[in-house]
Amino acid sequence: MMRDKIKEQLDLILQKVNWFDYIEDFQRGNRVDVIWVLTDFVKEGKFVEQAMKMAELFVSDPNPSIDNEANQSLLKGDDFRAIVTVRGTLPWLLQAIIGRLDTDYYPRVITLIEKLAKDQVVYVRQQVTVALGALTINFYAYKNKDETPFNFKVEDRSKVKNVAFYMLKENRKYPRVLEYLVQAFGGLRLLSEDEAFLMLNTFLYEEGTKFNPYYVLDNVAPLLIYYAEYRKDANDGFNEQRFADLLNQVLLTAEPVMKSTIVWHIWKTIDENPVNYARLKKYINQLFQGDFSEESLGQYDILIEKVLKNSPKDGVELFKRELNFINRSLNKIPAEPGGRIWFHYAEEAVEKVAELDPNSLPLLVGILKEIYLKNGYVGDIQRILAAYKKAPVELQKKLEDEIKYIADEIKTRGRKLF
Repeated sequence: MMRDKIKEQLDLILQKVNWFDYIEDFQRGNRVDVIWVLTDFVKEGKFVEQAMKMAELFVSDPNPSIDNEANQSLLKGDDFRAIVTVRGTLPWLLQAIIGRLDTDYYPRVITLIEKLAKDQVVYVRQQVTVALGALTINFYAYKNKDETPFNFKVEDRSKVKNVAFYMLKENRKYPRVLEYLVQAFGGLRLLSEDEAFLMLNTFLYEEGTKFNPYYVLDNVAPLLIYYAEYRKDANDGFNEQRFADLLNQVLLTAEPVMKSTIVWHIWKTIDENPVNYARLKKYINQLFQGDFSEESLGQYDILIEKVLKNSPKDGVELFKRELNFINRSLNKIPAEPGGRIWFHYAEEAVEKVAELDPNSLPLLVGILKEIYLKNGYVGDIQRILAAYKKAPVELQKKLEDEIKYIADEIKTRGRKLF
């Protein structure tokens, strides 16, 4: 393979005292492969200084031009994932150098990142976020694992933060750059209120109240939750109220796919530590407002499962709200093969309703019946119909009669009870 041959040749050259004399013309037409070989060397702990010098040489390489296919794809908003071109590949070498955690190289690396961040080619700016993110991930680190000082200088940290905000401002109209840049901001977790609000609004909105494309929003969700609820834990006077308001606003107005992403992060956070439920509970109330869309229901279903474990009473209320939310639009949902609504934990939720709020059981089972008749998936329908047996004994006879009526209606309207 060509890259193996380059690695073999480069290994011999870089061992020479005057190695730099050979580099200007070495594999000039294959510099992308040379960069990847250097990246491998750096990860192996070899030739780091040589790699740094070559990065300083290659940062001025003419490849790519504005007319490059990768750049033109991004300008049109298309997804372009390939790592190509010399300046477009260079950030991956810088990421490897950063990953060595040798802070003596950081000033030189930052100088190159600053240059690439101002590149006229948008594709290069997209790629440089990889190296930028490698710096921000340790932005607040002051010690190495062995407790020795991590000498990431204050002035260098400041430059990194300035580059991040420069890119935020200059790439607002390039969502494919923002898509990558949002991950670099993940490490800058102690932003001031004004900085954080500017950052979140830039990532969330194109202009006014028009949301950015979902591929930008996808990684904004955890930052939005963090600044709304957890940033204040640093105890430095951060006021989270406008971030809590922003999260509520997004939950009310965003497309279902964004709501689903936020809900995914909420239930994952609760699952990781049940203590988080008390903190996030207030945001859940926004989920069942606005227009119905079945797209989010899968995540809502899992959220209800997690809430039931933390607070059965709250879980029951949430399940009731979900079914009423569906019921408002159920007459507009056509019956179709496979169904459009799927539940994965309805049986457990219905049984918990029977225990804690048995008077609501017939209404909720009736809604599930309608979903079932439209070919939706509600789980084990027999178990749902038998849930009344979990109710207090004195109510079971009354509930049994009402549930039997629902079961008869299912049979009459043409679905078998398996």
